Amino acid sequence: MRIMQIITDYIAKSLLTTQGDMLVRGASIPERLVAVALGQVLKSDGVGKEPEWAVDRKTVDIGDWNMDADAEKAIPHGLIRGDIRAVSVIIRNDNNTDTYPLYYFDAGTGLSGTYKIRDSDDSVLVSRTAAGFFDGAAFDATSYNRGWITLWLV
Repeated sequence: MRIMQIITDYIAKSLLTTQGDMLVRGASIPERLVAVALGQVLKSDGVGKEPEWAVDRKTVDIGDWNMDADAEKAIPHGLIRGDIRAVSVIIRNDNNTDTYPLYYFDAGTGLSGTYKIRDSDDSVLVSRTAAGFFDGAAFDATSYNRGWITLWLV
């Protein structure tokens, strides 16, 4: 029993140098998996592969968008298109009192907007429907972050 404690203490002192480090089994010996930045998750590609840290989602600001004057806006995301699995777009009004999904359905005007992931410039093209819910004075402020796009990744 004492030998196991000596081995455990040696591994902990020699490999695990930073709080949050983890011990994983490498190809043949124990290895250190270093602690990483906030927001990353441990990812496994299956048996026989070493685990790795990955980002499971990214949220980007839409930024300044006068939805009343401009029907669409391209938002760069800097990701690989093939890694994106889902997208959520949240729009906020000028008073910052309410938020809405871009796909908001208004009984009077129908579907309020759409998005498209573009390969041409690694962006999400967000669009509001002409004469729709977002095409009005409650969504025309500038110098204001209009909302957020969250992209879920593999």
